[in-house]
Amino acid sequence: MMQGSVRAMLGVTSRAISQRRISAACRRVAPDALNARTRDILNRTNPVPYFAPYLATKELLKEYRFDKRRLPWRQTQSTQNYVAERMWPEVNQRVNYPIKRVLVSIQAKEEFDFGDAVTKFCVSWLTMYTCQDPLQQLVDSWNFHRIPGQNGCVPLENMLRSNRALKIPEELVPTTEEVVRMYEERGGNLTRDGNFGIDPLALRPDLIESRQQLFYANQPTGQIIFSSILQGYLELFEHALGFLIELTMYLTRFLEN
Repeated sequence: MMQGSVRAMLGVTSRAISQRRISAACRRVAPDALNARTRDILNRTNPVPYFAPYLATKELLKEYRFDKRRLPWRQTQSTQNYVAERMWPEVNQRVNYPIKRVLVSIQAKEEFDFGDAVTKFCVSWLTMYTCQDPLQQLVDSWNFHRIPGQNGCVPLENMLRSNRALKIPEELVPTTEEVVRMYEERGGNLTRDGNFGIDPLALRPDLIESRQQLFYANQPTGQIIFSSILQGYLELFEHALGFLIELTMYLTRFLEN
């Protein structure tokens, strides 16, 4: 993935940026980190299978596919997921777990009331804000890295070469409400409210915009906050969380205006 990250930053897929060169550079610059990575034996698969009752949209649009020889969808155990789905352990290890460790540490200090609905919202908002850049970097790294093996390729190059996606009329694609109804009619269950906590400014777009502008002007970017987390510092995230909570509560004074 480091190979893909370097290629993504440079915007190239050249073989000149090889794993061998990257390993040699890491061996010179950070030998301990390279050794730990080499000996990494974490189980990266999900041993617990899951079952989706019905993939309604894929079934509905199956006649508009380029290759109709294959089934429109396959129900498999999670241990047999597609490669892209098996990337979730990478997402967890590189993005989710570092932030989770910070949240656990902050909660243990008991300086914030994690049971408070507004605090929950602010934790959720700041977590997503902090995750955006590293998640995009992870996606770019995957798209630009070279998959080894006889049939190996660079995912981005392979997509450009073999993409046969078809554009179909919009009226053939069901709306979100229609898909939800179809899914539930076939026995599926969905969580309707995906919010975590309560945003007291939810009904005031003007105050939400003010909050964002004030936060961006007074706090580091998500990329800087995440970088500090990787270095083992939680102060930036903790300070940003406190600022966001105080700012949100301050702006509630203007709800009646």
